[in-house]
Amino acid sequence: MLNVIKRSIKFVGCGYEIELPIRPEVSVVPNNRSQALSRFFGVERRLAEPAVRDVASNYEKIVQNLISSGTVIAVCQSDLCEPQGKIWYLPHFFVVNPNKPQKIRVVFDAKARFCSTSYNSIMLRGPPSIPSLVGVLLRARQFRVALSADITAFYHRISVASQHQPLQRFVYRRFGSKEPILTYQFTTLIFGAVFSSSAAVYTLQHAASECAAFPQVAAKMPDNFYSDNLIDSFETEDEAIKFSMAVRQSLEAGGFSLTAFASSSPRVLESIPLHQRSASVLDLNVDALPVEYHLGIELDLTTDSYSVRVKTMPQVSTRREMLAAMSLTFDPLGICLPVIAGAKLLFQLTNRLERNARGWDQPLPADLLEKWNVWADGLAKLSFPNVSRCFRPADLPFLGSVSRLIVFADASSVAFGAVAFLRTQLNNKVHVSFVMAKGRSASLRPTTIPRMELQAAVLAVRLSALIKKELRIPIASVEYHTDSQIVLWQLRSDDHGRPSFVRPRREEILAHSALNDWHFVRSSDNPADECTRGVKPKDFGPGCRWITGPSFLMDPSYVAEPFDHRATKPAEKEDDETLTISIGHLDVAPYCCHPRAAAVSKLISHATELSILKREVAQLVRHDPATQAEPTVGELAEALRVCLLVSQSEVFVRECKALLNGTEIP
Repeated sequence: MLNVIKRSIKFVGCGYEIELPIRPEVSVVPNNRSQALSRFFGVERRLAEPAVRDVASNYEKIVQNLISSGTVIAVCQSDLCEPQGKIWYLPHFFVVNPNKPQKIRVVFDAKARFCSTSYNSIMLRGPPSIPSLVGVLLRARQFRVALSADITAFYHRISVASQHQPLQRFVYRRFGSKEPILTYQFTTLIFGAVFSSSAAVYTLQHAASECAAFPQVAAKMPDNFYSDNLIDSFETEDEAIKFSMAVRQSLEAGGFSLTAFASSSPRVLESIPLHQRSASVLDLNVDALPVEYHLGIELDLTTDSYSVRVKTMPQVSTRREMLAAMSLTFDPLGICLPVIAGAKLLFQLTNRLERNARGWDQPLPADLLEKWNVWADGLAKLSFPNVSRCFRPADLPFLGSVSRLIVFADASSVAFGAVAFLRTQLNNKVHVSFVMAKGRSASLRPTTIPRMELQAAVLAVRLSALIKKELRIPIASVEYHTDSQIVLWQLRSDDHGRPSFVRPRREEILAHSALNDWHFVRSSDNPADECTRGVKPKDFGPGCRWITGPSFLMDPSYVAEPFDHRATKPAEKEDDETLTISIGHLDVAPYCCHPRAAAVSKLISHATELSILKREVAQLVRHDPATQAEPTVGELAEALRVCLLVSQSEVFVRECKALLNGTEIP
């Protein structure tokens, strides 16, 4: 795909033009005008209802803007069938943003299929082209002055070669009119095609690289542009002002227009023309700057801090509705992870309901819904803590300061997680900043706490690897803290008989960290504990340990204590000690096998999951095997006992005979 773009890209006076990346094997495209007409008539009937007249009016304004701006042009009646075999129509419809009911988006459907063909299917798919969203947000926190902007009509700034424009036609007339249907075609890229994002981002980067006067703009493109959103940070206001001027001039030379500028510095905003500022920061004479949004995260420009936008939770009655409600809170940095973990644990309980009550649309039990309502009410009243956007306060300069990444890991029987802090120090000045966190719910299969703690340790090294990869500031060292001595022992153990569950995870941990990087922390000082049990919204607020980190990190003389594995070495590991077991009383059953032992043994040998095996054995040992009713809890427990009995009789043959005969166990 990129080869097509690189070969065809050219500057045409006011911007760049490219050819569409059509698949080489596509020579003829079916004409789907009939489909486009049918879909348009459906939209027209829908918008004829009195209740949606405002939607119809907004729809017409959007299309008229496309026409007046030259983004689409009318097709003459005589050219409707030309060029033959190279015409495709894009059906269009509208969607309403539930958060902004008065605003609609007109969607041109690139996925619509006709004769097994769609617009997307005839195009080459583009490679991933935008950086990680988390990475962009982290890099925006590196320095003191924040700067953000948007590219106006990003996709429509890139022209498409005239010979390919007939592949982007659509039909339209004013809704409710009796005017003839008119045909239009896009002269630019469309939003939603499989290649559009990659083609647009490549063109943007190409435009910046072609402007030799501002090389710093091209250098920042891969890291600080998330599609059409610029989000960056600078150590000084002068640097931010200089870059804002450079990026505007550089992109304007390539036909792109940057607008909606916002910054945490009023001085930086004053340097930007009024018409290019964000609408919310036009008036700089007010007492406080407003709230902006950085890729879905609230940024309070006055306090220069991030927060999570909390939406009102709807009423739920089923698992499907509960899952949808949980997804309403967008929190890529894990700022409110402990609170959201409480909802995830409630959802986890729904997986343990009886099978006939586990359907996605089955009503949930009243006691579970009551717990959910308590959580949702608490969330609505919660004042979420803000996280400082910059990792350092204004009185802690970048030059000379030393930053250490400190990651805490913890687990419980139901969840595990990790949280990272950046500790910055200059002489006796210390600042600890929340970086980000990640958490996971436990598997539905029973898992031991030590295994969960080991998974938390793996998550911790993955989290630190992500942060180190995305940040562009030097990190002097990384520390890992866990309250599980078992995990610390597993990392230091050279025992080759290590379980298969432990071995690969230990290898992954040690591939990204050293043994001396791992330290023991008491559970009472471990902030990661809060994301493993869920925190009630009323107990989560400004100043909580999850945001500020444990208090000992603020000590200027803080040095992590090494884990003394010799002082806590288990006695059973000593070579010179003998383990003695005394049995005071032993009851021996009158038999050591089961009447259906052969059949049970066969089921065991072919089993892949314990839950399925128990059901099969329960069905087998029933008095009436023809019964199709679901096995009860008691029958499943008895099936497990039978499986253990049969397995023991096969593996411990001599021991079973000795027990039955009353002789010494060999």
